[in-house]
Amino acid sequence: MIVLVKAKSSTRATRSDCSLRQITDAIRLLLERNRVVAEGAGATPVAAALAGKAGGERVVCVVIGQ
Repeated sequence: MIVLVKAKSSTRATRSDCSLRQITDAIRLLLERNRVVAEGAGATPVAAALAGKAGGERVVCVVIGQ
């Protein structure tokens, strides 16, 4: 699954870039809209992108797992 979100510059998202609430909301969004169950570390890039902290014109968040 690939999630594309508009943002400002290309950087790597880390846990310190997002609050626990933002990560929880990203997990919920992935589950409800995409039926993808992600752990916190997997949802952190999505949370950063949604918060506008991921940077770049386009942001690709690759969430993988079994």
